[in-house]
Amino acid sequence: NAVTAAPGSPSKRANRAIARAFPASSKAATLVVLAEGPLLASYEEWCGFERALAASIQTEHASFLKAPLASYCLLADRNLTYLAANFVSPEAAQFVITYDASRGQAATSKFVAYVEDKAQSLKPHHYKVGATGFDAFARASVEGERKDLSAVDEVSVPLALLVMALTLACVPLLVLPVVNMLTATIIEFVVVRLLAKSMTIAPFVPSIMLTVTLAISFDYSLFVCSRYLEARRAGVSNEARVDAVNRGAGRTIVVSGSTLIACFLGLLCFPNNILRGVGAAVAVGLACAVLVNLLVSPALLHVCGERLCRAQDVVVRKVLTYVRRSTDEDYVPLSPSRPKQRNPFRFLSDLVWRDSKYAVAALCIVVAVTMPACTRATHLRTVADPVMVAPSPSEPQKTLDRLGKTFGAGAVAPYTVLFEGPFTDAAITEADAFLTALGEPYAGPTSLNGTLLSVSDYASCVFSSSDWCLSLKALYA
Repeated sequence: NAVTAAPGSPSKRANRAIARAFPASSKAATLVVLAEGPLLASYEEWCGFERALAASIQTEHASFLKAPLASYCLLADRNLTYLAANFVSPEAAQFVITYDASRGQAATSKFVAYVEDKAQSLKPHHYKVGATGFDAFARASVEGERKDLSAVDEVSVPLALLVMALTLACVPLLVLPVVNMLTATIIEFVVVRLLAKSMTIAPFVPSIMLTVTLAISFDYSLFVCSRYLEARRAGVSNEARVDAVNRGAGRTIVVSGSTLIACFLGLLCFPNNILRGVGAAVAVGLACAVLVNLLVSPALLHVCGERLCRAQDVVVRKVLTYVRRSTDEDYVPLSPSRPKQRNPFRFLSDLVWRDSKYAVAALCIVVAVTMPACTRATHLRTVADPVMVAPSPSEPQKTLDRLGKTFGAGAVAPYTVLFEGPFTDAAITEADAFLTALGEPYAGPTSLNGTLLSVSDYASCVFSSSDWCLSLKALYA
């Protein structure tokens, strides 16, 4: 799961106790296929879809199943009509798959993809089908990650290059940030791949890492190129320009990069594995960006900096010559000087710096504006939602929302309450009373295949050999 219990917490201790007492249940996961359509008007078509889906899963992935497949039609075929009613509503039906989640991420993702694709191919043309579950969210996260990385390459990089070209007014020097970005990206992904073998790296972390690396690489390249162009306009040699870059921008890059790396490494102090993965991965990306800009950028400028700048000078000179020859009027500069205008923001800044009273007033205004937002931000939610790791809105999230409105979403992420023995009649009655006292929507814990069971139902199955009890004991024994 994306949500990990904190070390030493009651939930962590309960998880360990459940894993020891019920090893089968700790390795089980649930995938729910939700079918929406005119169920009553096309009963045979709907049941044919469920039977075909069940036959396909049992044929191709029988070893994955931890319990019998459950749906209205499958349970009705086994004369378990009193249980089948939990799986259908007038406009929707759920098909619950309890499978082995201990096969590894690649195998479970392949299984979820097979179920989703098979359900879409078998569904009646006027039905809407979707799948949801923890591994469905994980698969959606990976797919969303690929789209995010593509969006960074297709949108963010050209936009950043455009802004940098307008700022530097030297298009050939854009080779520098491009080379820096490619070098830093290759190195950081190699390092993070090795890092992922020893710690948890969530699917969305590469997007954050690549975005931060992109921003920092272009920002530091802007420092380097700006300082180089300033030294070039001063008329010094190429070696002196590179030395000015190292002494000026290099110091800024070291201080800024070290501060950011230290801040993200601070996330390693949190007990949450996701935050640790974010901190480690982003710190690696920042370190790569800093090293590349300190080592590769000066080398490139030393080798081809003057050539790149001279290439633009030649092109600009030819363009200006062509403009002068193509007009009979006197030549007008492309960027004529403008009279100096008064900047009101500069006036306010000077006013604040000159008079401490205005500075105090400005600080009070900032505090008054930001305090409500800061107060609101300190009210943290104590609910951990698996949807937070998937792109929004993803198909599993939409299916989960519809499932929750129709049946309740507890079939995907149920709460587990651990009762430890000895199990006398009085203890069982007390446990049932506790669950009843919880009230809606917690009353009646969701158990095997989404069916509502009480503690006494579990106890009655201990020595029973019915199909339903055998399925229950196969999962929770």
